Amino acid sequence: MKEMQVWVKTALRAYGALDRVADTLDKLLMTTGLKGFNYLGDVTVFFDKMLDMVKRKERIVNLKVLVDKVFAKMDDKLVEVLQMRYVQENKYPTIAEQCGVCLKTAFRRCVIALDTFEEMCLSLGCDKRWFAQYLDDPLVGKIYEKCRKQTLSAKAGRSKSWTEEELSKHNSVIVQSKRNNAVQILANVSSATREQNKPITSNQKSRGRLKSKPVSAGYGA
Repeated sequence: MKEMQVWVKTALRAYGALDRVADTLDKLLMTTGLKGFNYLGDVTVFFDKMLDMVKRKERIVNLKVLVDKVFAKMDDKLVEVLQMRYVQENKYPTIAEQCGVCLKTAFRRCVIALDTFEEMCLSLGCDKRWFAQYLDDPLVGKIYEKCRKQTLSAKAGRSKSWTEEELSKHNSVIVQSKRNNAVQILANVSSATREQNKPITSNQKSRGRLKSKPVSAGYGA
């Protein structure tokens, strides 16, 4: 599993909610700050809570800025496909219909767009280690786990799972088929060799000779 691609999908799926989260954090900071005037507990705990919210808002804003930067550098058609697929979470048939292309083309365009987005994130220095800071974020971390599970299940679905009994039976059938083919080939070779090694009889020699017709020495010869 390509972890970077999971993070790319995570960023795209979270993109639509990032503005709302940032606004909510702003309101929480304002409310919490006002409550601080009447706070009678440990001031260190209070300020740590405020600092955590500030840091989370900063990370959320940075992720939003990253996606906006990458979108600005990408082709409009690829951006449109990514927004339909991951931000709006449309299925491939819907994307194909809206783009006026066949299903295969829609799927291929999504793959190209996702790869392009990943390459541009890496060019900006945002690799999987940079994205790891979002693992403990209540929103982004949850979306990451969902994308990771979907990727793993999709990968498992593409490869057939065999039980030990099915695998053993399958292998024995293949081996037996190869043996039968080998035996048939050897039989054909042996038959051809026997035919070549048979002594030639007098009848076969006479049949094999070319019969020459006598030419008369009459007129016109």
